[in-house]
Amino acid sequence: MTNEALALQIRQGRTDLFDALWEQNTGFIYTQANKAFNKHFERCHCCGVELDDLLQTGFFALRDAVQTYDENKEPNLLAYFKYAFRKRFCALIGLRTTKRNPLDESASLNEMLDGDAEAQPLYLLADPDSEQMFASVFDDVFRSELYAALAEAMDKLPVNSAAAIRGRWLEGKKQKQVAAEMGLVQHKV
Repeated sequence: MTNEALALQIRQGRTDLFDALWEQNTGFIYTQANKAFNKHFERCHCCGVELDDLLQTGFFALRDAVQTYDENKEPNLLAYFKYAFRKRFCALIGLRTTKRNPLDESASLNEMLDGDAEAQPLYLLADPDSEQMFASVFDDVFRSELYAALAEAMDKLPVNSAAAIRGRWLEGKKQKQVAAEMGLVQHKV
């Protein structure tokens, strides 16, 4: 059975014939995959694409070719396959297949958003430095609340104990130095 006859049968619901179509065209698909792989070897290598990946791409391209096949426009199924394979291959390795510039089709950040007369996308973008500012503000608030709670707790302690804790942990003095200032032996601090 020809490729075209198999494609028409598959499109009519005989999906079991796809294996036969694949087997019938494996050599051609391997040749196309090998040709593309060798032509774009550096790009494939950079993208981590191997020849086996291209054979799998060939499988999906053959499926696409069957879906888009129109015997009235082009009687040869493999012409559809070549187009589908090239499209999938370019997507796989990140090649642009069109000369259209993506920037020509992008939206402006200065245009007003739909439904909001005062909002522009530009002003909705997060400032990369703002996270650091907020983090430092939160740290400062946390630190001041912590010191306030610590001061309140230390007010409940005896004067010598509070002085020892304040000197050792808040002022960063050595235990020996705190003991000397308080007129105590080191192990009592």
